[in-house]
Amino acid sequence: MDRAKKQLPANMQPIFLQVVSLCLMLMLFGGSECQGAYPPSLPQEHPKYQEIRKVYLAVARIFSEGRQPPGLLVIPRASGGGIAQQVRGTDGLVGTSSRHEEGYIAISEKTYDLLVSANKESGLAFVLGHELAHYYMRHGWAGSFGNAFTGSKAGVALSRVLTQEQITTFEVQADYLGGLYSYLAGYNSLETAPATLDLLYRGFGIPANGKQRPTLSERKEIVTLAKKQLDQLIPAFEAATVLVLLGRYDDAAHIYDYLANAAPSREFSGNAAVARINWALELFGATENRFVFPVELDLQTRLRQSTTKTLQFQPNPVEQRTALLEMAVENLEKAIALSPDYTVAHLNLATALTLLGRTAEAQERAGKARRLATKQNDRVALANALILIGITQAQSGDEAGAKKSFTLASGNPRLALLNLAQLAGQPQPPQSETTASQITETIAGLTPETLSGAPRPAGTDFFLRGSDNYRLTVKAFDKEAPAWRGMVIEEGSSVKYALLRTGRSYSGQTALGIERGADAKELGQVYGTPSRSFAARQGSFVAFDKRGIIFTLNHDQKVAGWILFKRL
Repeated sequence: MDRAKKQLPANMQPIFLQVVSLCLMLMLFGGSECQGAYPPSLPQEHPKYQEIRKVYLAVARIFSEGRQPPGLLVIPRASGGGIAQQVRGTDGLVGTSSRHEEGYIAISEKTYDLLVSANKESGLAFVLGHELAHYYMRHGWAGSFGNAFTGSKAGVALSRVLTQEQITTFEVQADYLGGLYSYLAGYNSLETAPATLDLLYRGFGIPANGKQRPTLSERKEIVTLAKKQLDQLIPAFEAATVLVLLGRYDDAAHIYDYLANAAPSREFSGNAAVARINWALELFGATENRFVFPVELDLQTRLRQSTTKTLQFQPNPVEQRTALLEMAVENLEKAIALSPDYTVAHLNLATALTLLGRTAEAQERAGKARRLATKQNDRVALANALILIGITQAQSGDEAGAKKSFTLASGNPRLALLNLAQLAGQPQPPQSETTASQITETIAGLTPETLSGAPRPAGTDFFLRGSDNYRLTVKAFDKEAPAWRGMVIEEGSSVKYALLRTGRSYSGQTALGIERGADAKELGQVYGTPSRSFAARQGSFVAFDKRGIIFTLNHDQKVAGWILFKRL
């Protein structure tokens, strides 16, 4: 994020202060003495509490990286108070006292009621993210959203400790990080933040241009900038995804690692692992691995560090694939720390552990994925967990158990049948991909070559310079029209891939007559067996190298769109 930081105002750069521990609840909830008692809260079974808690846990997991988040309080309207607040609690020993207090995040019931009329979940995520940023950045005074209580007794005391500039810095950091992290948790909080801020300032009577800083207009500018910076990462995510589909696993993992460092997201770490697992699979001989694994991508762009290791060249394929799989395990453990119920990561971790020969751990992880999938009513994930359980059973010599597991995997019948055939020693003979004809694939009359020769957009959407001799420098240019969207991926100084995908309004057919809504069976009859296929949370992808086309299939295994690609 170094580049992103340089674009921010100076007062948004982190400063680290040690602030004396005071009773911060006075700032927001009133009271004349620091009694150590927690403020009142709605009961956990209250519907409003339940709604707020759902959003809170999603955002807190992005911040906490696997640590237990602070408790949540929802302050009843009758108790008064401000928008929201964090209370850090006791950090270590305070003087000679043996008394310690747990920290918490508090949000007013009034805040919830104000946001009901707008984008409620996104607004809640922004407010809660703001307070979590204060909490995890160890901000002292700036623990009250809006910073509107400087006139309180505690506020006067703390004003002697912190300058207005320091208070402003804390508030700016919390607006920026809170908006970013809540967006990464899946909420459109940065898009709706300006409207959220307007609602809260009016509802709580906070002057838009009062003495406290940042002002309302400054806050809006901060969140708008954060959204703009996050948008710049989306072409990188899409470029990495396409590189996986094209079998360029090393380059894809490189970009995903960069993204995982730039922004904390379970998808970035998880997909880096998928790239490495697939790369490792290519290093196994046919007799070493006879089964087909359900290695899944997660392609939600819910926009710190996963592994920072670099894989040096290994002349021995066993050493190389082991190194790749160990790096994948680290990626997936990171993703699970961010989101413990992330079923895809548990599935992919079971795959990596199986390929490393750590069968008992793989069985445990696959069992966890099975329980999560059952709880989440996810038939495909449940089937994939059963397939992984079956593979580990077969590798342990329990062929009867493996057959039962594969048979139960009805949510992914194609993969289940492939593994049943392998188990029986009757692998299906590979079918050939349809030979490329003289008919050229186009979208809206355009080809990838046309796009590669067209003038570039105004600027590079994504640029990542290689960090060493074997890392390629990647540029991605993104263009869009109603019927199509295009991307050019450059490595070094030359164009390597030109990509053209169907836009939302595209209603045409492929050169061989496939259109949106066609089922997977028809697709196979027309295009043959794909060069590669990948499962994803949103469906699956099938790539046909000879034809230069990648199809996206939805959960019903219907064609949702396609991408034309050309290596230049």
